[in-house]
Amino acid sequence: MVDKNKTKAQLISQMEELRQRIARMEASEAECRREVESLRQNEDRYRDIVRRAKLGIYRIRFEEIPRLIEVNDVMCEGTGYTEAELLSMNAFELLSTDEDRAHFAERMKKVHAGEPVSRNVDYRIRRKDGTNLWATLDIVLLIEDGSPYGAQVIAYETTERKNAEETLRESEERYRSLFENTGTATFLVEEDMIISKVNAKCEELSGYSRE
Repeated sequence: MVDKNKTKAQLISQMEELRQRIARMEASEAECRREVESLRQNEDRYRDIVRRAKLGIYRIRFEEIPRLIEVNDVMCEGTGYTEAELLSMNAFELLSTDEDRAHFAERMKKVHAGEPVSRNVDYRIRRKDGTNLWATLDIVLLIEDGSPYGAQVIAYETTERKNAEETLRESEERYRSLFENTGTATFLVEEDMIISKVNAKCEELSGYSRE
């Protein structure tokens, strides 16, 4: 959460730090995805790491209600469920909100209709203790006789990045509020000496619109 008593200078410093932190986390997640993709090219090695990977890896089968049919240890550790508990659940039961469940249902509808869906998707996952985590899912459809029958899923926990993004958003909103309501004419000048932003007081005193 953003401290409402922070000055503009403190907020600018916080936002820059958050942007750098988010960029580092995104780069780390991208590198992890590249490593997994390279392993997918070698099926024997890929199967060998499924059980001991530091990523949540699972398979689902597209029945009337999609069900989990295989999970690795990290899935159990991350969610708090045992392997037996996870294998008794359907995919909807792992999702935290109605919004996420509706999104998943819409994706399944498109898959069965042969329509394209994005390979990566973000969901909020419900742990056994009732708390939530954010995960980015990297999904590869399993095809048989030309039709999808299931999916291989790799789950990257992204809770820390999502929280950082939310804090950045709140900081930016707080900064915009301070900028607009400071009571003095304020404007920002870029390195090329072009004015990029002015507040309402600046418009009022100058007689020019911000456009």
